[in-house]
Amino acid sequence: MKSCEPGTVRAVLKVKPSAIMPATDILALPISLDAWHVDAIRLTIFYGITPQGPFLKLKEIWDQLKLPEPTTQIQVAEQQLTQIQGEIVNNIIVVLIGQPGQIHLHMHKPRFALTWASGTELIKSFGSLLFNSVSSQGGLATRVAMGCKAGLPSKSREHSYRQLAALLPGIEVDESSCDFFYRVNRRYPDAGAPIAGVYLNRLSTWAAIVVNTLPTDASEVVHFATVELDCSTPGDSIGGWNAAVCSEIALRLLKVSEPILTNGHKG
Repeated sequence: MKSCEPGTVRAVLKVKPSAIMPATDILALPISLDAWHVDAIRLTIFYGITPQGPFLKLKEIWDQLKLPEPTTQIQVAEQQLTQIQGEIVNNIIVVLIGQPGQIHLHMHKPRFALTWASGTELIKSFGSLLFNSVSSQGGLATRVAMGCKAGLPSKSREHSYRQLAALLPGIEVDESSCDFFYRVNRRYPDAGAPIAGVYLNRLSTWAAIVVNTLPTDASEVVHFATVELDCSTPGDSIGGWNAAVCSEIALRLLKVSEPILTNGHKG
């Protein structure tokens, strides 16, 4: 997960001739968190060099997360395990990825089949186990990040753009748009305890997409107005946090992301 610098705005907009936005089907803010459909939610911990080097034992972390036997394991040179994938209850796919100084836990249910509540419960359930496992191998966190991809179902591409117009006040979006991409980092000024005085990045990326309801050519399509969130502690923070502090930070990242879902990019 990558964050832009605080305050950076990047937008790519290609529009057809402008049209008057119809008043029908325009979202009224705030939006309930229950209205969002979640495709994926993820947690990342960055850590300093450990006594065993930059790589942690990925299978050991998988086992400590109390996950079932994996369906896929990917290795590189010297049998270094870098990715494990498996499936848990309700067809939720879990992917654990190891990189030098980083561990990523990615939880995904295809075609936006998770709710925000179920996604946050996954973070709460696995977060403390992940942080404890990293800590048990000598890793002290230098940065924590939480991300998700969520969507609001819509009736058509035009309807998706009406939803985006409500979520992005002050940004020109109309239903005749043929391609739209908007990204902004509205940082949260103070993370509060246990890391008071540290700002939190809140990167949000907005778009309109089409999803097949089934993985077949004959399946119907569903339109979504989407936001991809990437909330994190800053890259230049001192860190050195233990598992208990990391768990509190992860919950704080969830909390500061919710206003973006309920009130759009200015939340």
